[in-house]
Amino acid sequence: TATSAALASRLPHPVRGEVPQEPRTRHALTLEFRGAEAVAPEGLDRSEAIVSYFTGRPADWHRGLATYRGLSYRELWSGIDLDYRGARSELKYTFQIAPGADPGQIQLAYRGADSVSLTDSGGLTLTTPAGSLHDGAPIAWQDIGGEHIPVAAGFTLRSEGEDHVLGFALGDYDRSP
Repeated sequence: TATSAALASRLPHPVRGEVPQEPRTRHALTLEFRGAEAVAPEGLDRSEAIVSYFTGRPADWHRGLATYRGLSYRELWSGIDLDYRGARSELKYTFQIAPGADPGQIQLAYRGADSVSLTDSGGLTLTTPAGSLHDGAPIAWQDIGGEHIPVAAGFTLRSEGEDHVLGFALGDYDRSP
């Protein structure tokens, strides 16, 4: 079960033959799902790839593990699911909000970023010692009667000590259950 996720990153190796100017930097960025339920992620869209981990004692090794193209946290907040999917070199996420659920429950606290800022285009930039991560402006919609209705959306951002807490502001939409 999880109420957080971690991302470890490092600057890439220098090009072969190049002498690095500085040692490579490693850094961990933690994302906490504030106020969320401790739920186990479920694999989405199983792939054909199989992986094995051989670390530590042989009793701790794991062989023949299934891999997935995405994962889902069901009911992470009441009436809200979170799906992650890999797309080329990007990680996409989608919040699915059930009718009547409160999207204001969604609070994502980033820890380990030097700074988190909103861009002029409505996106998000997280800066770490290992480089920057970028997230585009949020896109929201509501399905009504089989029609995809756009909903205005934007990030909200506040600081709480060392944490940068991200949420969403939504325009008008049908809030009925």
